[in-house]
Amino acid sequence: ADLLDELARGLAATAATPDGGWDVRALLAAPAALRSRVLRGAALSAGCPPTDLTAGHLGAIASLLEDWHGQAALDLPGSVRAWRSATTLHLEAAGVTG
Repeated sequence: ADLLDELARGLAATAATPDGGWDVRALLAAPAALRSRVLRGAALSAGCPPTDLTAGHLGAIASLLEDWHGQAALDLPGSVRAWRSATTLHLEAAGVTG
């Protein structure tokens, strides 16, 4: 687990965009185990309570990467929204604009 956490931190540093989003291509190039750790960390950093963030939520966020077809933003616990615009994934507190 320590190695995965370290690798996920490296991926997060690589995939982070200057506007606070996440580079979709960098995330998709990574193994799913690392990608899910980065997505969980991003959701928690945006304000999702850890006890309310489920595997279902993470799967829905992952679908914005893996099966994106212009779908609407996701409403996550803690008033966090996740959405994709072109090649950037965003997770922010509702009401915040990037």
